[in-house]
Amino acid sequence: MRFAIISDIHGNLEALLSVLKKIDEIGYDSLIVLGDIVGYGADPGECIEIVKRRGAFAVKGNHDEAVVNPRERDYMNIYAREAIEWTEARINDAQKLWLKNLPYRISPFDNFEITHAEWESPESWTYIFDPYEAKYQFQFMKYKIGFYGHTHIPAIFQQDLDGNVKRLNQNQILMLKGFRYMINPGSVGQPRDRDWRAAFGIFDSEDLYFEFFRVEYDVKKAMRKILDAGLPETLAYRLEVGY
Repeated sequence: MRFAIISDIHGNLEALLSVLKKIDEIGYDSLIVLGDIVGYGADPGECIEIVKRRGAFAVKGNHDEAVVNPRERDYMNIYAREAIEWTEARINDAQKLWLKNLPYRISPFDNFEITHAEWESPESWTYIFDPYEAKYQFQFMKYKIGFYGHTHIPAIFQQDLDGNVKRLNQNQILMLKGFRYMINPGSVGQPRDRDWRAAFGIFDSEDLYFEFFRVEYDVKKAMRKILDAGLPETLAYRLEVGY
């Protein structure tokens, strides 16, 4: 099967629609969403409804959790917290219940698993940035392939037969037998790798092939919506610099 894998939409409708248009052109069998559907952006409700209509396999992100669990906001910076409070006031009860019921970690099929931030304790929202953090988390993965988000930065970590872990700097990969992989497709709605274009990945579970993709979207429109909504200006301006 071919899976379109997206993460960290963050209420950015323009980015999401551009990504979905591209994955429709490529072709896929199922959509995977690695959490943080809401937060930061001006169209949280619309993004939730699109993910629901697409029948995606989705996990809960920390911003999704913060909408329905105010205690999570204590760990957020002032801009993220303000956006979550704004979001809570603008999505309906059914959408809140859907976010609340999202799992933290699942295995949609029998050869890979997904989470938002980490595997040891998914609700702790630990970041995986480097091979050292990845190596620690590999021991908690049930399968040899895992997909995660949270950092907003595309990454592939590979663990060899001796347990050594390295980050692979390549745009696509054919996975090696016996090796383990931890892959972040990057962010749809708020990339942080200095590339403003929306990021996503395509995974072929039969050929064990993964490829990164980037697509342009109407970033100026997304920025205007954030400003018009009265959300913090920094949430708008960071979109055009990809950070």
